Amino acid sequence: MDIIIKFFRSKKTEFGFSFAAPLYFGLLCYVAWLTFAFFLSPNNGASLFFFYVCVNVLFCAANIYARKQIILRFFSVIMPLPVLVMLVYSFENRYLFVPPLVVCAVTFFAARTGEGLKMGLGTLYIVLFVLATVGYLILSMLTIPIRDVNFRERQSDYIYSPGGKWRVVKYVEEKSGEYNTVRYFIEDADADVKLPFLNCMRVYGSEILFTTKDVSAQPIKWDSEDTLYVDGRKKRIS
Repeated sequence: MDIIIKFFRSKKTEFGFSFAAPLYFGLLCYVAWLTFAFFLSPNNGASLFFFYVCVNVLFCAANIYARKQIILRFFSVIMPLPVLVMLVYSFENRYLFVPPLVVCAVTFFAARTGEGLKMGLGTLYIVLFVLATVGYLILSMLTIPIRDVNFRERQSDYIYSPGGKWRVVKYVEEKSGEYNTVRYFIEDADADVKLPFLNCMRVYGSEILFTTKDVSAQPIKWDSEDTLYVDGRKKRIS
């Protein structure tokens, strides 16, 4: 027991743990990129949430332990930035940004940075998060998507190319009193990312193929791995 206590009281140990801060910041940036550029489809929501929370708790403990180190103090003031991106692009998937938001808040206030800096940046971040939340809610009420596509309209009946390199995705826009608008997009399935308990389907860089009012229409037919027919017209994907 004395060895363990001595180990954790060591300045070298504390300094070593401070490198968890840049690792966590990198993780946050990666998750922010996933929420921005991918459609996230959990394989097992409960297991994913448990694993995600455990990772965040471990990093939070490391950050609190190393709160006096300069590396931690530096990253504590920039950690909220990728979480802000997560909030905007995954507002409906709160399990993605709430755990990091709590960790960042705890780290920010636990770090031994100057009180003036904490007050100024803390106020700025609160304003930014409030504005992002209000802006998202307003856009949602006006049914204005923050992306080129609205994930609520995404259909799961994907049409893959023969070799699975490309994926055609259908989005059905439903408006009361009006005909449905159906849009077909081509996505690069090779750019998908598979993680434990989570499939990430690349939507960033997708290209619209066809728009129709006929919900029952089947205008897409693959001819080869890089060639398909769109409403009877041949198109090559590159």
